[in-house]
Amino acid sequence: MVDIIKDIETTGSWNDMRSALGNLLGLDHPVSSAVLARAREDDKFASHLFISRFDLDLLNLFLNDKRNIEYELYQIPENHSNMQLAKKATKALLEWGKTGFHTVSKEIYEQRLNSCNTCEFIRNPPHQLAYKVKLKSESDPRICGACGCGISRKARLATETCPVQDPSKKGFNLWNEPVRS
Repeated sequence: MVDIIKDIETTGSWNDMRSALGNLLGLDHPVSSAVLARAREDDKFASHLFISRFDLDLLNLFLNDKRNIEYELYQIPENHSNMQLAKKATKALLEWGKTGFHTVSKEIYEQRLNSCNTCEFIRNPPHQLAYKVKLKSESDPRICGACGCGISRKARLATETCPVQDPSKKGFNLWNEPVRS
């Protein structure tokens, strides 16, 4: 089983590894970060996942095991308040303005969005005033559950960064960019 997990670790980014393990288990979706992290650390758990891949009920018991929470990489806040979001947006706008309102290249923007689209933290926005503001009618309304930001806007700004560290690449975030302090 350890060899299978090691093979998965060569697939690329953290989200690629989540997808690879999901595929290996016969799922049509990636496993959670907690399940992947636990499988990487706990050989017995990884073996149970692999053995139960042909029995969906048994597999779901392991995938939804309460002990998986101990392996969560990032605790998602229940909700970001309108005030928190306004403060965050103001700070981001000021930082962006300091750089002359620079945006990233089309390639980097698409790479960031692709990372967001495969991320387990992506969410539809809750019904809050802060998410009712639309700068463009065709704007993607989805948000990052980790920080509360609109992914299509955040990914475009050169001054912004993904808030979640990639556990498979020390010093990098899930956008595969160096973590900023």
